[in-house]
Order: sequence, then C-alpha cells, then structure tokens
Amino acid sequence: MGRLANVMSCYGYLYGVARKYDVRPILSDSMKAKLSTLFPGLTIPSFSDLNCDNGQKIFQPILGIHDALNRLSQSDSFPIHILPTTLIGSTFRYAYLRELRHKDFKINAHIVQVVQEGLNRVKRVFLERQESISEVLFAGLHARRTDFEEKVVRERGGHPINETYFFRAMDEFRRRFGPYIVFVFASDDPKWVKDSFFHLPDVFFASDLDRKHINPAFFDFALLANCNHTIQR
Repeated sequence: MGRLANVMSCYGYLYGVARKYDVRPILSDSMKAKLSTLFPGLTIPSFSDLNCDNGQKIFQPILGIHDALNRLSQSDSFPIHILPTTLIGSTFRYAYLRELRHKDFKINAHIVQVVQEGLNRVKRVFLERQESISEVLFAGLHARRTDFEEKVVRERGGHPINETYFFRAMDEFRRRFGPYIVFVFASDDPKWVKDSFFHLPDVFFASDLDRKHINPAFFDFALLANCNHTIQR
C-alpha cells in the first residue's frame, strides 16, 4: 500500500473520481486504518464501516484508464469496481485538493497540539541564542532517504541528493528572511541528518522533540504542515 504520502494520494484520487462521476467510494479497511489516526475526519467509509466483508462482494476488475472511465460513466451489474493504479497519476486527486485539506485531511487536533508544543520549545531555545529578535519563522525540511535512496540509485541509475542541496536551500532562506528563520529537520534517517547538520545553530531536529508516542511519520507530517515554509526532496 505504500507509505503515508502514497496512501494519501490514493485517497485523494478515489475522492476525486467519486465526486466527478457521482459514485459511492469505499475504502479498504487497511487504507482506513493507515489514515484514520492522523485524519479522524475521513468522509469515505471502509467496508467494515458498512458492515460488509470484502470477500463476500462481487468485484469487477478494471483493466485500464479508458475502461475505468467508461464503466464509471455507465450503469452495470457490478456494484464494486477495483480501479487501476494507473489512474493515480491523473489529475483526479488534485481537483478537490482544497476541499480535502479542510475536511478529510484535517490533522488530528491532539497531534497538532503536540507539534505546536514542540515548535514552541524550539522557538524558546532559538530566541535565547538570538537576543535581538522576538519572533521566528519556521522552515520545515524533509529528507526521505532509506528506501527512496535505494530506489533512485538501483532502479533508475540516479544519484541521491546530498547535503549540498539543503545547504543551498537554507542559505537562500537566510538571505530572504534574515535572522528570523529557524529550520526543523524531519527525516526517516535521523542519524544522517544529525551527522550532517548538527553544527548549525539555527537547525533543530524533529527526532529530538517529544512526540508523546505519536507515530513518527504522523508527527513529521503534522510538523511540516505547521511550519511557515518547507524544503523537501
């Protein structure tokens, strides 16, 4: 099913298709379980929500994009369609992005509170080092490495982005915002991040904040969403 961003992308795609073709979407139980802690306001029900069992239903596989669109536009005898993953790359998930952000993808209030507590702690520590200012701007940095690095190098023959990318991006932010900018780094490889950026006084690390037992991926997502700016790769 993929990581959090992939599952969110699938949800947005399903939401967009359902809105466009006026059909009822249903989530797999695994997708609902993956997202519901971070996003408790999901409006698409799962099979369990509807008290039905995946195995008892008649599924009609759809083989391609054109077949999918034709079937969604027509009435047929199959109540449930398995949509092709090739449609995930389409524009369906973007059409209702603003709507999703303010409803289905509204982040769990408790997680937001914990993140805000962490950012306030970062602010206090940073301001102690910068006595001439009283406010800050947060720039969240995200470095996905581990599986992504392996995929880029092994499957596509590419080269992973190194520290230089982030150094240049942070220098640009410092040029634009001066002493008010503070960076908070989130990554699935916290050791690499700390080894590379620990010497910078305006850089803090998500892994050092008190997550209060929140899933690290959920915490990092909410952290980035609550920053004023983001730098990602």
